[in-house]
Amino acid sequence: KFLQRLAAAHENLSTQEIEAEFATLSEPANFNALSPAEIDSLEHAIEAALADDDALLTYCYNIKRNLANHPAQ
Repeated sequence: KFLQRLAAAHENLSTQEIEAEFATLSEPANFNALSPAEIDSLEHAIEAALADDDALLTYCYNIKRNLANHPAQ
C-alpha cells in the first residue's frame, strides 16, 4: 500500500514518512558471510540499480516538466 501511495503522491509525501515506510521493508544482513566474489557481485548490482534509478528519475523529471510546460487541453 505504501508504494501505491508513494506513486500516487507525486513527490508530496514527506521525507520522514518515506524513510519510515522504507525502513519497515529493510532486513538485517550479514555481509561477513559473503565471499569476495559475492561482495563484488553485490557492489556491481547496487551500482547498476543506482544507475537505473538515476535514469528513471531523469525520465520522471522530463515528463513532469513537459506536462507543466504543455498542459492537456
